[in-house]
Amino acid sequence: MNATWPTIPLGDVLRRSERTIPLDSETTYKEVTVRMNGKGVVERRQVKGIEIAADRRYKAKSGQFIISRIDARNGASGLVPDELNGAVVTNDFPLFDVAEDRLDAAFLGWMSKTRSFIELCKHASEGTTNRVRLSEDRFKALTIALPPLDEQRRIVARVEELAAKVDEARGLRSLTLDELAALRSTQSRRVFESLQAATVPLEMVCAAIIDNLHSNPIYAEGGTVPCIRSSDVGFGVLDLANARRTDEDEYRRRTVRGELQVRAVQR
Repeated sequence: MNATWPTIPLGDVLRRSERTIPLDSETTYKEVTVRMNGKGVVERRQVKGIEIAADRRYKAKSGQFIISRIDARNGASGLVPDELNGAVVTNDFPLFDVAEDRLDAAFLGWMSKTRSFIELCKHASEGTTNRVRLSEDRFKALTIALPPLDEQRRIVARVEELAAKVDEARGLRSLTLDELAALRSTQSRRVFESLQAATVPLEMVCAAIIDNLHSNPIYAEGGTVPCIRSSDVGFGVLDLANARRTDEDEYRRRTVRGELQVRAVQR
């Protein structure tokens, strides 16, 4: 930050958009959600007007700044992308037109991802626990350092250059991991194909084989019993770190078929 840059209230360069449209019951609309931690503005769902519990909605325009009243303090803000031009939002997602003669929208978009901007949004949020919401007046009163437009654009170009390099590095890493996984799978298969061992029935190497209930378990927050799904199993890998879990009661209910049953002996 340059000490010579002027400090201005956000309200000087952002104007609240009040544009609303009537909803037609048979028209399909895109709805918007804003991800936390600066992870972008994305489509929530597509829905017909008859399924929306309102007669009107705010209409988004690409390039507008949007922020979540509820999660502003968690970094839920950003720019409306081109693919969501014309989407509809509720009053919980205020839309702002950017004063383009003073503020580059892309500069604001990158700024909104910074820790300092998120901290400002925390200060502009008010309310009790679980009901903290962004105060629009306090938000517009927040001050930011604003460089000249040419400097804003230079900063954006540099940030986007760095972001492209990061994305490239991530892509290369993902490609490398895929190649390693394929190599491991090939080598493991060759090892097993080379074995000269006798085959045995599965029941000989299992303590018990239970015909489980043919339905999804009831998952529980804080459960201790992992529920293994196909996504948790790889070739030679069993990953329980991200497995969903259930509690002891559900575990017993689903494994009751494997318990010893006491039967009366007829004489």
